[in-house]
Amino acid sequence: FNMVTRSGTNQRHGGVMYNGTFGALADARNFDTTLRTQLLAAVPARALAANPNIEPNADTQKMYDVGAWIAGPVVKDRLWFAGTWHDQRLDSYKLGSYNPDGTPVLDDNIMWTTTAKATWQATRSAQLSYFHNLQYKLIGHRGGGTFADGRARNYNDKYPTVNQVKYTSPIGTKLVVDATYSRFRADDAFGSRPEVKPGDIATNDTTTQTSEVALPTYRAIDMHRDQVRTSVSWFQGRHDVKVGYE
Repeated sequence: FNMVTRSGTNQRHGGVMYNGTFGALADARNFDTTLRTQLLAAVPARALAANPNIEPNADTQKMYDVGAWIAGPVVKDRLWFAGTWHDQRLDSYKLGSYNPDGTPVLDDNIMWTTTAKATWQATRSAQLSYFHNLQYKLIGHRGGGTFADGRARNYNDKYPTVNQVKYTSPIGTKLVVDATYSRFRADDAFGSRPEVKPGDIATNDTTTQTSEVALPTYRAIDMHRDQVRTSVSWFQGRHDVKVGYE
């Protein structure tokens, strides 16, 4: 696939968007007494004993998606800019995910993304651009098993980043040359919850299938990728041919 990012024009443009739901708008209970009994039968006895009033429902606490963008000229006919900001949040309680005391474990998710691009008209026909994409993603209570307390889960956050330089120029009236270099980097950290203190020991009860205190292990994954892509497109009447190397 090919994605064309916003470059900006000689006029400044921008926009905002929002959609979301929360509270009573996001919550619904669409099961009868029979189904509720079946759902409760899958809850560990320890959690049910601690909280006999467990409600086996997937409650969405909040969910929203908000963004904004602006683009325009830096130097008219020569240099343009474009930038975007995007923020998403989803907090919910998952069916069957409980602390040993019977309280539900929050499934909290945050993701925001920013982009910035500068485009320079190097010659009458050739363009050089730089694109930067920075994202932050957090899953506050990841993994750890279905019946685990909030501490016995991963605090998973990452900052995937993309930097790209692109050069495009026609050669004559029938050829277009395109060359791109990009670098992707992400540190994917599966760390401990803030409540876990040095010396805390992970426990797992195989009888009640519950995990507490902490996870046995944590890890971090460092990833990066460098990519070079070149192509030449040839246009002839109603036909075109494109060849390249990546």
